[in-house]
Amino acid sequence: MGDYDKYDVHQLSKMVSEDKISEMKGQVKGWHGLAYLLQEQVDRLKAASTQLAGQWKSPAGQEFLSQVGRIQSTLERSLEIANGNHGAWDTITKKAEETRLKVYEIELRWAKLEGQKKQEFADAQKKDADNLSLTDLWDDPEKPKYNDLRAPFDREARAVLDAASTVYDQQYWSALFYPPVYDGPLEA
Repeated sequence: MGDYDKYDVHQLSKMVSEDKISEMKGQVKGWHGLAYLLQEQVDRLKAASTQLAGQWKSPAGQEFLSQVGRIQSTLERSLEIANGNHGAWDTITKKAEETRLKVYEIELRWAKLEGQKKQEFADAQKKDADNLSLTDLWDDPEKPKYNDLRAPFDREARAVLDAASTVYDQQYWSALFYPPVYDGPLEA
């Protein structure tokens, strides 16, 4: 989904480290709080409308309740969107946290292997330096091909970010919306 082919595991790790997960958590909390407040308003408006409908039976009362119904519909739609946005941001945040941990773990595995290969190479160089025979003059230890050794880790990290990008795109395009705008009474 994303274009991660040009990045190695270190660059991808840096990329996910810069995700602002605390701000994402703020979105989750904010949308949850808004949903709670909207639910409170919807419940209070329904109760008040029901009580008023039983007592105000004139055409003016019907018109007033019709306008209150429009407000209630807007609030209910806003509540649906707030709940949806809360869920979407919760999904995005959890995926970002999971992605960060997976990429860090991949980078750590690569760092461990890289360290082992560097130590093996250093040991081989020391052994070669200590061996002063004529046959050894052209038989220096071969330096590890670090890019080739790192390649599987790069691919694994890219796959993790591609999977995360798919989730992010799905949430951004299908679950995040602006609440509707209430236009007020049609006739005043």
